[in-house]
Amino acid sequence: MNTSMTNIGKRLLHLGAAFALAVGIGLSPQAAEASTSADATIHNAVSVSYTSGTQTRYSTTSVNVTVATLAAAPTITVDTLAQTTTAGGTVTYTYTVKSNSNGPDTYTPSAITNTDSNLTGATSNPATPATLTLWGGIVLSSGAGTINVPAGAVTGLVANTSTVMIGANAYTVTAIAAGTVASTAAVTGQAAAGATTAETNAVLTLTPIGAAPAITAGSVAAGTQVGEYKTTTLQVTVGSPTTAGTDGSTTADFSMTTTATIADNATAASANAPTVTTTVSSPNMTIAKKSRNVTKGDVGFVTSGTTAKPGEVIEYEITVSNTHASAAATLVSISDAIPTYTALATGTYNAGAADVKVTQNVTITYGTAAADGDTANLTGGTLTVNVGTGAGSADAAGNGGTVPSGAPNNTVVILYQVTVQ
Repeated sequence: MNTSMTNIGKRLLHLGAAFALAVGIGLSPQAAEASTSADATIHNAVSVSYTSGTQTRYSTTSVNVTVATLAAAPTITVDTLAQTTTAGGTVTYTYTVKSNSNGPDTYTPSAITNTDSNLTGATSNPATPATLTLWGGIVLSSGAGTINVPAGAVTGLVANTSTVMIGANAYTVTAIAAGTVASTAAVTGQAAAGATTAETNAVLTLTPIGAAPAITAGSVAAGTQVGEYKTTTLQVTVGSPTTAGTDGSTTADFSMTTTATIADNATAASANAPTVTTTVSSPNMTIAKKSRNVTKGDVGFVTSGTTAKPGEVIEYEITVSNTHASAAATLVSISDAIPTYTALATGTYNAGAADVKVTQNVTITYGTAAADGDTANLTGGTLTVNVGTGAGSADAAGNGGTVPSGAPNNTVVILYQVTVQ
């Protein structure tokens, strides 16, 4: 689930936009619900002095309190809000979840909610996204390539694996020094109070990702929240549009809830992931058929009114078009039963070598009625013509090709002739 530096660029664009108003390098600290990192140690030492005989004596003791994580809703972004596929297709969305908290917290997702429109059978995988544990902290100060946080407040970070955001900028944590908490020597009846050793802050070495600026002394203000981020992916597999020729769509939604609670010590925080929409293209092929009497010298094709005597030749024009605005139609094949009272005329095109002429834009191909491996075939009185890019043999095992959207390539014209019996 950890983000690699090789594919981080696209997701950082979305993260950067989400955090455009947050704290960046050299900017004032953002308002945070917590001003101290979780796992910081509040150390307090107390001494009592008294006179024993002629001597002054001291007793010293101390107590430690650990700062807890204060829940803060994460920021959830996604690499793209919308994708398009065809019936039965699968698309992948990559979500980035970033901590806005002062300490480590576990974020539990809800199940995915899919809402379909003119579509059946859309599913999400996984049905519930992965649970993520993310580190968060509050900066004390910065140095050359480093930030300082309270000693011990680095639970969950892994050097050269964890990635964090400071404002809109991303960094890899390349080294971690845990620091040491303050301590006081416990003494009883001594001539001097117990000495206190000051805390040594934890130090995180951060390497910029992408265009993030290098960190310098003072460039990250005290009180700035820094949060780890990780990614989780969702695959949406779609069914088929309910109404053929009309695009369908499905949306996917989920939320993530913190394990830590807010100040009332009871209520968790949650955030909704951006809604993603998958559009399922439904190509729509139209078909028209016209005729003319070749023997009589008819020039134009008409939808009705052609007459022919026995022995005369009729030419049929079949026009198919993909009317979808963007989606290609696949496996396009035309089946046409040779009309009763007629017989297919052979050798009518390509200087007598072909029985069928196919035109797509300016590309012309020819076929014969025989089962000879080309895109046309006559079997059982039905003429089959496979059209489009990649069209295969119209013999038993053949498949139709692809007809794209957009004129003029979206239209295919087929010509063949019959003789009236």
